[in-house]
Amino acid sequence: MALAEHWGERPYDRTGDVAWRCAIAAHYRRQGKIIGSESLRDWGVGIQDLGTGKTFTPYSGSDQRVLMVPLTDLVYHDSLIRTHWEHWAYDDNRCVRSSWMRQWHPFAMELMDLLTCAPPVLFPEGMLYEYALVQRRAADGSVYDAIDPGHATLYRKRFRDPATQAVLPAALRVCQLHQQHGTSAMLAHRFLDAGGLVQESEFASGLHVVVNFADEAFDLPDGRIIPARGSLIET
Repeated sequence: MALAEHWGERPYDRTGDVAWRCAIAAHYRRQGKIIGSESLRDWGVGIQDLGTGKTFTPYSGSDQRVLMVPLTDLVYHDSLIRTHWEHWAYDDNRCVRSSWMRQWHPFAMELMDLLTCAPPVLFPEGMLYEYALVQRRAADGSVYDAIDPGHATLYRKRFRDPATQAVLPAALRVCQLHQQHGTSAMLAHRFLDAGGLVQESEFASGLHVVVNFADEAFDLPDGRIIPARGSLIET
């Protein structure tokens, strides 16, 4: 939620809004609560434990010509935990916002979490909603998918669902890496190929990760091969 101003009774500006939000979070932190937030704002990092809103594709969801750089992780990785929106789970793609993004699911979620040493998201039990996707035409004439918020379908998830069971090994692997290095500072991020689909990250703990989002294997200069949709983890 964006910062707000209030000019009625007990008025405050956006700086005051920050102070009130931080005070509320601090109250619950003193009670031993974990403070989480959808998305992340720099003013809240000092009182926040977890923030959602990471992408899982190597390109921007709003402009597929733009490569994503994990700037938030480069700055805040040792300060708080970053993960995906709670509805973007390894075991379900019905909440993914476009058919284009669904092409990257779920393998790119695992690769992005390995690259940024973030925890996985699963939705093994409970009710979820699926928005209908409708096609819209942009000003340049291109067609894109958009969520139709007026048409949502509820459905139930169970831990025994085949889709959930199938992704558990990958999720466990990501969890184990995050447990060891999840609050270590990210020191570097690099693109290793011209298309930006092979990426590398380094962490203060000594963790070194290379992921390959492409459908073809990638040869490293030292002769090692990163398989298609695969990774290399060194600690």
